Amino acid sequence: MKSKILALFLAVLMFLPSFVGCSDVSENTESETDPVESDLQKEKEETESNYELLEKQNLGGYTFNCFGGAMSAEDIDTVGNVEFIYVDDYTGDDFFDKMYARYLNVGSAFNVKFNITGSVNDDLLDTIKRSVTAGTHDYSAVYTYVDSSSTFIDANYFYNIYNLNINLEDPWWDKGAKDNLTVNNRMYLLFSAISFSHYESGAVLFYNGQILENKNIRTSPYELWKEGKWTIDALQSMTEKTATDYNNDGKYRKGIDIIGLAGHTLRYATLVFASGYNFIKWDNEKNYYRLNFTDEKVMKIGDATRLLWNESPWNNNNTVGDPAHPIFKAGKLTFLSEYLGQFRKLRDNDDPYSIILWPTIEENMNAKVHLRNPTGIAILTDNSSKDIETISTILNALATYSYDYILEDYIKYAVVAKSSRDEESAEVVRYALSNTAYDISAALGLGAHHWWNEACQENTYASTERAHMY
Repeated sequence: MKSKILALFLAVLMFLPSFVGCSDVSENTESETDPVESDLQKEKEETESNYELLEKQNLGGYTFNCFGGAMSAEDIDTVGNVEFIYVDDYTGDDFFDKMYARYLNVGSAFNVKFNITGSVNDDLLDTIKRSVTAGTHDYSAVYTYVDSSSTFIDANYFYNIYNLNINLEDPWWDKGAKDNLTVNNRMYLLFSAISFSHYESGAVLFYNGQILENKNIRTSPYELWKEGKWTIDALQSMTEKTATDYNNDGKYRKGIDIIGLAGHTLRYATLVFASGYNFIKWDNEKNYYRLNFTDEKVMKIGDATRLLWNESPWNNNNTVGDPAHPIFKAGKLTFLSEYLGQFRKLRDNDDPYSIILWPTIEENMNAKVHLRNPTGIAILTDNSSKDIETISTILNALATYSYDYILEDYIKYAVVAKSSRDEESAEVVRYALSNTAYDISAALGLGAHHWWNEACQENTYASTERAHMY
């Protein structure tokens, strides 16, 4: 992309994103309902929680209207709406009970109502444009994908999160979003445990421990990660050692032979983000973003990625998404690249596999977990100053309540399922939720990850992609 085109995105930079979750709620949940006391609240009576320390305010029956959050709940009247998460995917009701109880408790304590309507895919832009331009103030907030946010930002529909009355250093706000998506002290989407759908888009690896044992690999990916030695080279070595070509024809047939690695096409971008790098960087001299493809470490990751996916006969570069799942569950695949949210669909009572992070390029690096096009909450610019104060109070109450009483339930019921049987996965997930990474080029609508993927596949990024450098 030429400099003139990139310069056009300066307008976007004046409104950039960082993202929250307009959590899942039942529509028109009434604050007059008696608050529900959760078990975790009882357990924490002796030690004051973050939520308990909040000053409870009477917000006068304010209705928090959010568009785009009503997705994928099978029974929103009794369970509350949880984006991307189906009731039948869970093994316990406690998570849903506590999500629902949160809205009742916060609504009662602050005298506020919640009205979450519409889908993130339901003519979102037109709906918000009508509300903002007509001055009807139909919605306080909107839920949208990161990759779709630049249009809203460019139109000045999203409010700068830094102007809310919240402290983004508090642990219930997503630090990865703040670090990756802030430009000139501006970001326009917010992530926290208010909603858990953005965590569902985390890029992770599932691995079959039984295959590793059968191949006499005594140090597991988890142990390497704990030792700071879980690198791309280590992953490459394990895929090579575990892959099995049963008829020695040099071909690794899915469902027949054992393949080392297959799965979703997050692979190229994810390895860059895992090591803490990004595809674009800010040029202080020219005052705009430029591609980061010539960075020595980024190019090294590109070389390793190509070797891992394209030049390894024992790794399948084509079996992605749902077709890879039965192969993995049948014990014919060592590593499966997928979204974190797929764990519940894959996990059975006696399965031999666990979750691990994508590896880093070097040892002892602070691995990051790439969230691929997650959904986040944005506050609309037609809110009054008084509304902004009220919304800030509501968001902080929801986030602290979720952080105190629901986050561990998400790991227990939603992610790990039978978590008491796999505490290693639970530990990995806890780490992952606190060490996230976001693609700022996607948030800006630049799409650099697509160029990078193609360049890695064809081994041409050092030459042909140079046209996009400046």
